[in-house]
Formats: sequence, structure tokens, C-alpha cells
Amino acid sequence: MKPLWITFIAGFVILFSFQNCQNPPHMDEISTIAVNGQIVSGGKITLSEHQIKGLQLVSKFQETIVKNGTSFSVISDRRYDFAFDGSNLKKEFIASSELNAASDTFCLNDELKNELQSILVSASICEKSDQDADQLCAAVILPEYASLQTEADSYSLGAATDSCGSNSVDLCGSEPDLLKGYTKHLDSQLQNLKCN
Repeated sequence: MKPLWITFIAGFVILFSFQNCQNPPHMDEISTIAVNGQIVSGGKITLSEHQIKGLQLVSKFQETIVKNGTSFSVISDRRYDFAFDGSNLKKEFIASSELNAASDTFCLNDELKNELQSILVSASICEKSDQDADQLCAAVILPEYASLQTEADSYSLGAATDSCGSNSVDLCGSEPDLLKGYTKHLDSQLQNLKCN
């Protein structure tokens, strides 16, 4: 029994002797931050200066599935995929459900197309920098509400590694609310957007 206790204590000592005790750098010491493989320098990227290649909006909706004769109501993701021709947003977009492998093609009307294009032209991408160093954050992953691809990089908007939104990039200011509001409006209009 004695060798077991000695092995346990020796393992405990070895485990804690190799801990990294280096303090992390302060936020004011970091000038370039890599976020989810994305580098945001200087804190702001103006989208009007970049060519957008693709946009995917994510919406949560309630869906009913039937399994073995029993109906279940689940919350799932609906994704809207938009493509661009040069700097112009194409009218056709694809809607797909997380639970359904099939996807459908829809067409934006002029009002919705112009609204989305104006949101993107005036938007900028910022790194999150308002976190308090003493703030405690729950270890949960926040999913993206949109992903944006430019000719240079791709960005998972709103995605974060904890409840405080650490390590996240997003649209600046109130622009995330505009894009989320547009997604909800698209949800409500989807059945009227079937291509002719």
C-alpha cells in the first residue's frame, strides 16, 4: 500500500511543478489579435474597402419532427447563403435547415436586396475590446449569427469562446442589431420570396 501512496504523491508534485505561471499580456500590450484564425489589426475593418465573396445568415426557428409516430418540437438553425457578383449581391439565395438535408432557392425582391447591400456597405468589423479584466466568464461557446467571406479572409460574426464574448469579432456599434433584424425580417418574408 505504501508504494501506491508514494506514486500518488510523486505524480501530484510533478503535475503541479510544470504549471505555466507566466502572467498573460495586458490588453493594451496587444496590437494585433488573432481571433478564430482571423487577424484583426488596428481594431476595425471597413467592408466597403473589401470585396465581399459570400455571406451566410443564421436564424433560429422552431421545427416539428416526427419520429416513431411521436412529434417533437425542436429549435434548429436555418441558414441563408448569399453570393456576390463582384461587389453586387445576387438576388438568388439558398435557405437550408440544420435538420433537413434539402435546400431551397429563393429570390430577394429589390427592397430586401437593397436593404442588405446597404447594411454591408456601411458596416465595419471590430474586435471585442470592452471586457473587464476582473470579469468572470462562463465557459460556453457562443455560436455565430452570421459568417462573412471577403477576398482576404472569413469572419464568424458574434462567435465567442465564453459568455463574455472573448476572442470575438463582430460588426461595429449597432450594426449587429441591423443584421440580426434583417434576418428576422427575412424569416417572416421567406414564403413570399419564391423565385418565378
